Amino acid sequence: RIEGVLKVLQSCHPTGIGARNLSECLMLQLRELGEDSELAEHILENHMDDVAAGRLPKIAEQLGVSVSEVQETIDIFRSLNPRPGLLYVSAADESVVPELVVRRQGEDFSIEILDLDIPPLTISQEYTSLIDRRGINAETQKYLKDCQKSATSLISSIEQRRMTLYRVACCIMQLQTDFLARGFMYLSPLTMLEVAEMVGVSESTISRVVNGNYIQTPHGVFELRAFFSSSASQGSMHDVSSTSVKQLIKKLVDEEDKHSPLSDSQIVGLLKDYDIEISRRTVNKYRNALEIPGVAQRQRY
Repeated sequence: RIEGVLKVLQSCHPTGIGARNLSECLMLQLRELGEDSELAEHILENHMDDVAAGRLPKIAEQLGVSVSEVQETIDIFRSLNPRPGLLYVSAADESVVPELVVRRQGEDFSIEILDLDIPPLTISQEYTSLIDRRGINAETQKYLKDCQKSATSLISSIEQRRMTLYRVACCIMQLQTDFLARGFMYLSPLTMLEVAEMVGVSESTISRVVNGNYIQTPHGVFELRAFFSSSASQGSMHDVSSTSVKQLIKKLVDEEDKHSPLSDSQIVGLLKDYDIEISRRTVNKYRNALEIPGVAQRQRY
């Protein structure tokens, strides 16, 4: 009875729901597409660990088929949806609205705060005049003065935050001139402590200011936090940020020969051409941070 109910559930949209495991989920979708085959079924039932590890030659040898046949079948797997239920998870689209913009002016750059659509805050003169009105009782007068004090403090705090944001952004761009001139791959190592000392505020203030605030640059819109990274160089002639190195590793992998993907050791060697010397272990760490799989998983046959 349960099997019968499950079969009805699995016939519902989207195809793949009600599956007991990943293999069954993919198999249901293959049948819907008419792509189910004996080879696909064998791989799904017995070789999912090998698929994840990129051990395609092993699968081919055990099933007595060519590696290219295994590759084609796995390519079909990757076109399927392993989590069909997420189609019904609604997520509100998040649009990033930068608070600052960097504009090029000849050889120089200027920074503006994008708050033209925000009206200035002022205290109503109608209520301010009540404080000194003749005949008002002391209790009401004290209440109005307290309100005026709170409002003045709020306006002052907002303006102070605005100016701190502007000063921090100016400082960051001043220290990241290579980025402005050449792009995100040329970020310099930068810490929040360095900026805090230059601006004259605490490191925690810098952390609050850069978190969730975006800046529009000639190279795209970035969160201010993105401009902070540690130095990744170990024997280079110049300091280079870990963020830049990650971007370069991604570029090298994107442009690699997929039939002969780059090993971490080969990436180390290619980075030396950019005067960047880091260890294979660091390349491995950065590659994992970028969610780039290893050589076996990137190998094409």
